[in-house]
This record gives sequence, structure tokens and C-alpha cells, in this order.
Amino acid sequence: MPEQMESIELSEFVADCARHEAVDVIVDRRVFQLDQQQMTEFENILNRPVRENPRLQQLLTEKNIFR
Repeated sequence: MPEQMESIELSEFVADCARHEAVDVIVDRRVFQLDQQQMTEFENILNRPVRENPRLQQLLTEKNIFR
């Protein structure tokens, strides 16, 4: 394992760790039990138009320590 660590980029390592953590979280939450009111509210939230967020767009496109 240590020899593998030397051959990968920091960004690749961080992305891989984040991916594994996300899988662990999502696997535990595959089933949501909602009553009709909660389901309607959830669907309304999912169907909302996407809001512009210039700061988020900037963060996602600017160079950082992981790229």
C-alpha cells in the first residue's frame, strides 16, 4: 500500500476517500419512508428549477490544491 500511495495524486486520493465515504452513507439510506405530505413536499423540492449560484460555479471551476 505505501508504494501505491506514492504513485497517486493527492486529488485522486481525496476523491477516492470521499467516494468511499459517500457510498457508506448512501448504502445506509436506500429506503426512505415518507407519509403522503412528506412525499409531496419532497417531490416539490426535486421539481424546483435549479437556482444560479455564481459563487459555487466559481468554486467548481477555479484551480485549487486538489487539481
